[in-house]
Formats: sequence, C-alpha cells, structure tokens
Amino acid sequence: MQAPKQPKTKVTSLNNDFVIESQQQAVLAKQKRRIRLVHRRRILAILAIFVACVVFFGVQIMHAQSTNRQLQAQVAQQKKALQSVQSTKQNLKVQVDQLHDDDYLNKLIRYKYDYSKNGEIIFSLPENGGITKDANPKN
Repeated sequence: MQAPKQPKTKVTSLNNDFVIESQQQAVLAKQKRRIRLVHRRRILAILAIFVACVVFFGVQIMHAQSTNRQLQAQVAQQKKALQSVQSTKQNLKVQVDQLHDDDYLNKLIRYKYDYSKNGEIIFSLPENGGITKDANPKN
C-alpha cells in the first residue's frame, strides 16, 4: 500500500521568534489547564471524602446520643423501682420489728381476728364513721 499523498498547500508557517514563542505559550497554557483540571478533581475527591466522613461520624454521634437518652430513661425508671423496693423493704422491716413486740402482737390478734380475753365481750361497730345511709334517700 501506498501512503496517501499530502496535498500541497500554499500556506507555510513562519519559523520566527514570535511564532515559536506563541506555540510555546499555547503548550504551556494547555499544560496549566491540565494541571488545574487535575487539581480540581483532586480537591473535589478530597472534599467528597471529607463530607462522607462528616456524615458518617455525624450519624454515629446521633446514634450514640439516642442510645444515651434511652439508657438514661432506663436508669431513671430503675431508680424509681429501686426506691419502691427499698420503701417496701423498710416497711416490711418495721412490721417484722413490730411483730417481735408482744404488746403490738396482742393488739393485732385482737383487732384482726376478734380474739378476746376470758369474760370480754366484743362489739362490732360500723366502719364508716357512724354515718348510716338511708335505703330510700330523699331527693
């Protein structure tokens, strides 16, 4: 095969200092644009990585705060339950101490089980403070 023939043109380039300098400036401008493009891509990549890290850590912090709030609520609830149990424990301890007292024990048995001594009569009174209710109220 034969190489295609170059058409002859009537335009020739001048090889003077101005043309050589303008060609060099064009090459330098092209290199600068290429460098700016590479730098811009690098900066965008770094910014994208930075934003991704900020979002990731922000989500982690919000999740940790949510977990912390839930744990604080559980702690408060358990403290209330502990106080309730401690109060019950204290009341039961007082009752146990009272049950070791013979006078209190006698009073309790007499009141709760209507126990009486020999020759003693027990009368049951209404427990609503002596106020009786009419079967047929007058309105």
